[in-house]
Amino acid sequence: MYKVFLVEDEFAIRKGIRENIDWEGNGLIFSGEAGDGEQAYALIREIEPDIILTDIRMPFMDGLELSELISSNIPSIKIIILSGFDDFHYAQKAVSIPSVINYILKPINGEKILDILRTTITLIEEERRKIRSSIEMSDRQIENRKLLQESVFGEILKSELKPVELLKLSQSLDINLSARFYVCAVVRKVDTGEENPDKREIQSGIYQNVLSSLFDGRADILVYGKAMEEQVILFKGDSLGSLENRSYDLLNTLISQIKTLSSGSLVISMGGICDRLTDIRKSYREACSISRKSFLFSPNSINDYRSFENMYQQSRQLPLVNSDFLQKLLSYESIEYLDVESSVKKLFLNLKEKEIDASEIDFLYKELLVHLNHYLIESGVDYSIIDDELSLNQRFHYSVPDIKDLYRKATDLISLSFECRNRHQEHYYTDRMEQVILYIQNNSGNKGLSLDEVAAISGMSPCYFSTIFKQYKGSSYIDFLTEVRIGKAIGKLKNTSITISEIAFMVGYNDPHYFSHVFKKRTGFSPSEIRKNLNS
Repeated sequence: MYKVFLVEDEFAIRKGIRENIDWEGNGLIFSGEAGDGEQAYALIREIEPDIILTDIRMPFMDGLELSELISSNIPSIKIIILSGFDDFHYAQKAVSIPSVINYILKPINGEKILDILRTTITLIEEERRKIRSSIEMSDRQIENRKLLQESVFGEILKSELKPVELLKLSQSLDINLSARFYVCAVVRKVDTGEENPDKREIQSGIYQNVLSSLFDGRADILVYGKAMEEQVILFKGDSLGSLENRSYDLLNTLISQIKTLSSGSLVISMGGICDRLTDIRKSYREACSISRKSFLFSPNSINDYRSFENMYQQSRQLPLVNSDFLQKLLSYESIEYLDVESSVKKLFLNLKEKEIDASEIDFLYKELLVHLNHYLIESGVDYSIIDDELSLNQRFHYSVPDIKDLYRKATDLISLSFECRNRHQEHYYTDRMEQVILYIQNNSGNKGLSLDEVAAISGMSPCYFSTIFKQYKGSSYIDFLTEVRIGKAIGKLKNTSITISEIAFMVGYNDPHYFSHVFKKRTGFSPSEIRKNLNS
């Protein structure tokens, strides 16, 4: 419903207009009246009507002065001039004021006023539709551009496009991929274990700001996946030595700034340097293979593929962990269904107990650690939990003197892996729900934020998500979203002079009147009352 405010110095005319029009029946609210422009302006600032009906000739402040003041300070309000025949030239002058959209010649009747008001409402709705459409289009264009830029990296990894096609695609998106040498780094934030969502958000914000300050706007660096827990950084250069030095210098600066500004830490893995666009995929995969073994490294270190390449080249003929059997073993719901000790002996391929030496036993043990770490990460267990509960960094340095000790340690590790996985699953939904809550808080201003979208973020069906969310929060998804939106609206009412209609659009409502209805239902006060109380 649209609010109408009347400014008229003659009481009889005010009363006639107020009482002889079916306001609510026509989708309108008669929100107030005043006998002159000076009194009216103070009330208008508080009430924030959508439409003003005003006479021209009034004491203290006339209709033209009031209209100019409103047009300058509250331009969203539409003004209709009530003009007598003798004031017609004043009415013509008033129409030149931007907020004045029409005038009515006296004598006036209710039907004539309603006709003009209906036309005005149509104009308001069209303007608001255009504003919403413009904002949404702008947001979509920005988001689509980001998605398209991300898609370039996806095309590189798929290796389905020829180099010339990749270059053309990147150029069309203002990305310069051309260079003599490339190298990929995978940067992963290590979970600090902070349970307070506000503090986690602050930590995340610090990280994003440091990333942006170091890498945004650089033609020789591309960063992908900024909003995720793991980022891929592509470094480019025309000199092998300078590319290596620059990439390490920047990554060390990233580590240093994160250590200085927050309690977080990073795990950074580097692939090999390549000299072709089509080999970027290989560099990325190399970085990922090191990232999966990140528990072997100290936090805040840079780990490159070359340091592992020689070790694995030399160990190809050694006995190996049977990864397929390990995957099958760990797929059981509980360790109670397994004879772990007898199963452990099937874990190792090419194992000849009487011929194996100490170095081969040591290698098998370390490889088992790598496989278990990878499995648990893929199962959704956080790196910090794995390291804390399985002490992988310490175990990597354990001595394994003989085959019996290998079997014993492997049995213990598999038992601990079951326990870790199952304990984590008890907290699985807690982690997911916290991610969802953070997503809702960050995207509550999106008018199209739906249950389906949020459920997809959680990896659950909408129906199942609704059940889990209500169990976790004690309220439905819609109730929580409304709570977040109203909370943000209160903040804007307190700290800004933005109109209530604009606040409604900003926090996620298409209809300011529906927003006011929901706001009052939630808080017991109208937005204007809250603003007045907060600022008094």
